[in-house]
Amino acid sequence: MIRTPPFCATAFLLVACPGQELPGGDTAPPQELLDTAEERPIDRDADGYPEAEGDCDDTDPDVHPLAEETCNGIDDNCEGRADEGHPDTDGDGIADCMDIEVCDGLDNDGDGEVDEGFDADGDGWAACDECDDTDPTVAPDQPEREETARDEDCDGFVDEGDWAHGDLVVTEMLINPAWTSDPKGEWFEVLNTSEGVIHLDGLSLVTDSETHKVVSDRPLPLSPGERALLGSHGDSRANGGVEPIYVYSGLSLSNEGGSLALLADSTELDTVTWDATVPEGASLTLDPHHLSAVDNDDPQWWCPGLAAWSGSDDLGSPGTDNPLCPVGGPRLRRLHPRGERLRRRGAGHQPGHGGDLVRRRRSGLRRVERRRRRPRWPRPGHPRG
Repeated sequence: MIRTPPFCATAFLLVACPGQELPGGDTAPPQELLDTAEERPIDRDADGYPEAEGDCDDTDPDVHPLAEETCNGIDDNCEGRADEGHPDTDGDGIADCMDIEVCDGLDNDGDGEVDEGFDADGDGWAACDECDDTDPTVAPDQPEREETARDEDCDGFVDEGDWAHGDLVVTEMLINPAWTSDPKGEWFEVLNTSEGVIHLDGLSLVTDSETHKVVSDRPLPLSPGERALLGSHGDSRANGGVEPIYVYSGLSLSNEGGSLALLADSTELDTVTWDATVPEGASLTLDPHHLSAVDNDDPQWWCPGLAAWSGSDDLGSPGTDNPLCPVGGPRLRRLHPRGERLRRRGAGHQPGHGGDLVRRRRSGLRRVERRRRRPRWPRPGHPRG
């Protein structure tokens, strides 16, 4: 006997109760069938697969586990990946039919062309493969023309010629500043000893463990005989009062000894080395009579800076001519560690430069006091002045 819920026979009900006779002689489904229908998961898009049975988009009847995967950027067959089985020429996980071409040296959209639409100057080189896509005379296959202050062949160097060892020489280094901290106050000076203009663009600065390539948004020309200062910090208020022509990053000049090399492609222009006897608060300066890549390999031609420059209590001559190293004075190999005490004996190269050089720490900085001795004149080979 079919159990009839209360009020099923009430005339005003719009829904027939289980087993109730419907108009036309039909009978409503029994309660057991109604209970089964209520338990079945809902299939909102009526594609035969409700969400509980693997439909990853139950609002789209074209998406279900048995759907054919078409190239449309959608996971049609709910396997967890869109457009699988369709070509992906650049291997970026996006099928060619949905990919767009970008300038990266690859055929992103699978049309058989690479970087199409990215050659504005029509020189056959895409913008991502050359250094100036507005000028057809600038491209990797173009010859480098001298005296143009431009990098026509896009190799990172400007107006490069035949580089030679010694064209660029390191003439001064502040390795261990006292006025400010390491490496903020570190810098070094280079001199163009060649007969032509040298552009610093593209040079590699190499220490024992670090390399920095000079990249600038403006040319960095250096005329014959001209000096340039390169530093690790560009603010003169914080770096000890110097104005570097170029600020490098990722390099430090070790107080414990190290080396610095200037490279142009595979050509070594100059290399200098030092040990742990570098002075604190004074640069290492190369004697002006020995400004060459050969002589600056010899420690005897280096000496500590002699005078403070504007904006700092450290000693040196950044960006200007180096003073003569004291005759018989402390060369690089004779310096005591960290410059705690430097003694110059018989410094007769210039009146007033004799005597002891004593460094004392005051208020966190090093000051220099000179106890002048009366020069003994005349001396052989020295005019009375």
